[in-house]
Amino acid sequence: MSFNTIENYPTGELKTEMNIIDGKVEGIVNNYWKNGNLQYTSVYTDGMINGEVNAYDEDGNLIDTQTWVNGSCSSGDHPPIPDPED
Repeated sequence: MSFNTIENYPTGELKTEMNIIDGKVEGIVNNYWKNGNLQYTSVYTDGMINGEVNAYDEDGNLIDTQTWVNGSCSSGDHPPIPDPED
């Protein structure tokens, strides 16, 4: 089973969009600031972050790029990206 999941802030703005396949996050996850700009983008494979994660400030400027392999961060300067399933 596959479906798109969208989460909104309590005030209605888009917060997160992701795909769920067989109960696991799969593909690109986009998380947004309340102002509508991207907060981060990440790639999931079989429920784990696996690939490049880009983090942005509230003005939309790229502030960090992290590389994740099988759910573990192997590079980047900022704290780990929040898990969209939490």
